[in-house]
Amino acid sequence: ENRVDMYPYPTAMKELRQLEHDRAKGKIDHPEKGSKDISDAMAGVAYILTLHSARFYKPQVNVKTFG
Repeated sequence: ENRVDMYPYPTAMKELRQLEHDRAKGKIDHPEKGSKDISDAMAGVAYILTLHSARFYKPQVNVKTFG
C-alpha cells in the first residue's frame, strides 16, 4: 500500500518479506533460523510516531481575523 517510505536496507527488506502470521501463537513471527529484530524496531518506531504524531507534525494553519 506504500504507507511507509524507508531506506532500502537489504536486511530489513529480507526480514519483512519472511515474516509469518503464526495463528497458533496469535502473533507475527520469523521463520526458523530467521530474524525479526530490525522489523520489530521499525514497527516500534512506526507505532511511537503514530501515537505522538501531533507532537512531531504541526500542519500550517491559516488564521484569518476580521475586524
